[in-house]
Amino acid sequence: MNPGGPVVARRTYRPCQQSGGTERSHQTDPESEPMSMNPFEHAVSRVRSALRACEDLELRPPATEAAVAEFEHRIGVRLPASFRTFMVEVADGIRTDDEPWLYGLEDLAIEVASGRGDPARPFWYGDAEASAMLAAIAELPDGEGVLDDERLAALQKSGDPDGCLTIANHGGNDFSVLVVTGEQAGWVWRTGEIDLPETRELYSGARGATPLDFLTWLEVWAEEFG
Repeated sequence: MNPGGPVVARRTYRPCQQSGGTERSHQTDPESEPMSMNPFEHAVSRVRSALRACEDLELRPPATEAAVAEFEHRIGVRLPASFRTFMVEVADGIRTDDEPWLYGLEDLAIEVASGRGDPARPFWYGDAEASAMLAAIAELPDGEGVLDDERLAALQKSGDPDGCLTIANHGGNDFSVLVVTGEQAGWVWRTGEIDLPETRELYSGARGATPLDFLTWLEVWAEEFG
């Protein structure tokens, strides 16, 4: 880091969570859903119900298996099962007012082509080593410290982490990203804006947060949107 250099807007990443950080309890009506449904099918059913309540949302036709496989080949990693199945069985993205509300394959391809982060590389931002490293940086006085770790240097350069895909733009520099590599694959993280060299803010929002899996995140967001 060059303390005397220009200050650049970057993102801070934190796991998505419900308001208040409480556990989400799904209550289902046994008469409204077949008992033969498995947990994933129940989750998809709840998401469908939440989306139907949003009059301004347009579900795009599902993607073909071949189209998803081609995209996975392009990025070098298989999509998390819940997101992949949603794309093939439910919708290849969701739009509102002709703008993407949930990115489909075309939107994802544009994001990947921008070169911000590599989806196939490890998503390291939630591991213990990264947390300890960022906590140590947070103890430094303003503008002091050097990003000598190659992963932090990559973040400083691009502002986007590896191992994830942007799946929604909430406005400005506020995004939701889906982790696609490692143990956190399938989790959704939320971004916010920070200014380097104020790296101390990068992870403050992540401490103690409860991450959401893709379908739970989508259901919660649809309910809030509606």
